[in-house]
Amino acid sequence: VKSGNFSDTVDVTVVKNPTSIAFKETAYTVDFDQTIDLADQLTYAPDDADFDPANVEWTLQSGNQYATLTGTTVRGVAKGDAVVKATYGNKTATTTVKVTKLVQDFTMNPTEVTVWKGESADVTVTTSPEGSEWATLKIVNEGAGDFYTYTTTNTGLTITGVKRDGANDGVANVKVQIDNGRTEALTKDLKITVKENPITGAEITTAPGATVLR
Repeated sequence: VKSGNFSDTVDVTVVKNPTSIAFKETAYTVDFDQTIDLADQLTYAPDDADFDPANVEWTLQSGNQYATLTGTTVRGVAKGDAVVKATYGNKTATTTVKVTKLVQDFTMNPTEVTVWKGESADVTVTTSPEGSEWATLKIVNEGAGDFYTYTTTNTGLTITGVKRDGANDGVANVKVQIDNGRTEALTKDLKITVKENPITGAEITTAPGATVLR
C-alpha cells in the first residue's frame, strides 16, 4: 500500500479449509474402566487441506453416564453407548463409543450336577465384575459317551440327561468355557452324572369309605 512518500506491506496467507471431517469408524469399543484415544481417528477431506488438530473441539454429545471425555481420550464408566462429537470450524463429525463390561472371572453352581435321564437341571453361572457379559458360553470338551445335551441360557446352562452308561450312571467330566470376545477365554470344570429314575409311576389307593384330605 502506498500513499505519497509512505508505503507498507503485509503478508497474506491463503488457507484451504477442509470441506468435511469424519471418524475412521462409526463405532469404537472400550472396556469398563479403560480408555481409548480418538485423536488419530479423525480424518478430513480433501487431503491437501490445511488441518490443525489443535483447533478441533471435542465434546460428548450424549451418554455422559457411560463415559467421560478428557481432551481426545474416552474412559468407560458404565456399560452403554456414548456419542463423541468433533467440531472443526463449521464442520462436525460424530462416532459412537460402546462401553462393555467383560468377564474377568466366573463361578458355577453347582459344579457337579446330577440329572435323571430324560429330565433337565440348571447350572447357574455368576460372572465378575458384577453385570459383566460374555460373548460365548459353551462346553468345550465333551466327556466320554453322549450321556447328555445342553443349551445356553441367560443365566448359565441347562443340562438334559440322554442315557446311562449301560447299567451304570453316565458320567462326563467336562470344561465350561466363557469367551468375552476380547481376552483369553476362561474355563472351569463341571461333572455331569446321568441316572436312571427308578420310579416309573405312582398310584394312590384308598380303603372303602376313606376320604383323601390332602
